[in-house]
Amino acid sequence: MTLRRLRATNEGWLTSYADLITNLLLFFVLMIAASHVQTSKMEKIAAALSGETASESLESASKKVKQALEEQKLSQEVSVQMTDEGLEIAFNSGVTFASGQANILPSMEAPMAKVLTVVKPYAEKYHLAVEGHTDEVPMRSGAYKSNWELSSARAMQIREHLEAVGVAPKRIRVEAYADTKPFTPEKGVELDRNTLLGRQRRVVIRLY
Repeated sequence: MTLRRLRATNEGWLTSYADLITNLLLFFVLMIAASHVQTSKMEKIAAALSGETASESLESASKKVKQALEEQKLSQEVSVQMTDEGLEIAFNSGVTFASGQANILPSMEAPMAKVLTVVKPYAEKYHLAVEGHTDEVPMRSGAYKSNWELSSARAMQIREHLEAVGVAPKRIRVEAYADTKPFTPEKGVELDRNTLLGRQRRVVIRLY
C-alpha cells in the first residue's frame, strides 16, 4: 500500500465527521429560528395549513374575551388585540385602580372576575404574563416610592385575581415596566395628552 493510499484511508473519517458537524449546525440553526417565531404567528401558520382554527386558540380566546367585555360593558375600558407577542388584554388603570393605588376598585371586582374566568381555561395551554405600566408622571402618593413599585403592585393584584379564579400560579409571570414601554397609538391616530396618559396607565394580561 502506497503512502498516499494509506493516508487517504486513515483520513477518510474526517469526511464523515465534517458531515456530522454540518448537519448538527443546521439543526441548531433551525431550532434557534423556530424559537423566534412567536406563538400567534405559529398559530396562524398552523391554521393556514390545516384550514381551521382550534377552539382553544388565541383567536378563540380573543373573541370570547371581547364578548365578556361587551356583556360587562367594559369594551371602552379594556382593549383586546393580537400581537406578535400573543393575545394582549389591557385594563385601563384609570377605571381599574384609584389614583396612585394598587387595590382594584370595588366596582371593577365582579366584572373583572367574569373576564378572568373566561381567560382561565386557556391558561392550561398558554402561559400568562401580567404587565404593569404607568405614565411618566412622578409618584405623588406616599404609598409607593416610584412608578416601578406602583406598576409592580398593580400587576401583583391582577395575578392574585387570576389565581382566585383558578389559574395555576406556575402559569403566571409578573412584569413591571413603569413608564419604560409607553403606549403607542396606531399609525394615523392622534390622541390628546390626557387620553394618551390614560392609555399609558394600564395592566396587561398577555397570553403567549
